[in-house]
Amino acid sequence: MMAYKYTLALLHYQDQLLVLNRRKPPYPGQWNGIGGKLEIGETPVAAAQREIFEETGIANDAYQMKAAGVIDWFIAGQYVDSIYLYVAELQQIDLDAYPQQMREGVLNFFPVTWLTQTANLGIVPDFKRLIAPVLAGKQQRYITNFVDEQLVDFWVKPLD
Repeated sequence: MMAYKYTLALLHYQDQLLVLNRRKPPYPGQWNGIGGKLEIGETPVAAAQREIFEETGIANDAYQMKAAGVIDWFIAGQYVDSIYLYVAELQQIDLDAYPQQMREGVLNFFPVTWLTQTANLGIVPDFKRLIAPVLAGKQQRYITNFVDEQLVDFWVKPLD
């Protein structure tokens, strides 16, 4: 597998996801999964675990991590990079502890059905589209194309 620069994780508990309303770009003020850049010498799963801890305070013994595929990220038809995608199945969590203000923004749990509503404009658009197929459990390749921060193309293909 190629080495990509980014990770994104869906933190799943029962029928809800823990999502971050980002304070800074990209997509400030919109809800997204947890992720970030790999550090030099870091494996993708280690990077995802580190980002989860840094952005949520949740230690890696509190969830089971599963690979969920890759997002190929394009802007105006130009390839930017790909993102390693994971699902972190939380074992137990105190839902009453949320929302929480963190360094990166506000963390909160929302039902998957709320996050995936077509009319819900407060979710990063490609994140909203990949929630259902990712939670269905099959590793896939998600191809996204943005123009002026608007999602104009979204495809799902088998992971090769």
